[in-house]
Amino acid sequence: MIISKTLQPALAMAVAITARTSTDPGFRTLVNDAALRVLQLKQAAHLLSCATP
Repeated sequence: MIISKTLQPALAMAVAITARTSTDPGFRTLVNDAALRVLQLKQAAHLLSCATP
């Protein structure tokens, strides 16, 4: 997760993370595992639905 008050630092972080995941398999696995964990937790909390109530 990238959190920033302004857009430019968030974009720079996203570019840096993407670059590192393309060259570092261990880091790529770490990022993928973290993203999957967030999605699993959101699913468990019923927060993934895009349907309107």
